[in-house]
Amino acid sequence: MHLQASYLLGSTNFWASYTLLVIAGAAMYAPYGPFFAIVPNVAGGAMVLINSMGALGSFVGSYFVGYLNGATGSPPASYVFMSAALLVAVWLTLAVKPQGVIHSQIAARS
Repeated sequence: MHLQASYLLGSTNFWASYTLLVIAGAAMYAPYGPFFAIVPNVAGGAMVLINSMGALGSFVGSYFVGYLNGATGSPPASYVFMSAALLVAVWLTLAVKPQGVIHSQIAARS
């Protein structure tokens, strides 16, 4: 959201655009602290899967951003793609519930 707002402001208001980019960057790195606090022997397989998907996403994302820049001749399409990817990531994060929450909701119903 902040990334999109920063793009929409464009060059009309540099400081507002810059502030929104800083907020977006901080929000993207906020989950790393709790993620790496997971005990490795409990969730080792999950950490491997998450790190592998992150590496694959960074490779494919970089390739696709370069393709969009080359195909359109300018970066705005790439910014829209990156904003959409962040929104999809937010939606997926909110859609997935921890397993303990699901079990406690089922237990509360019965």
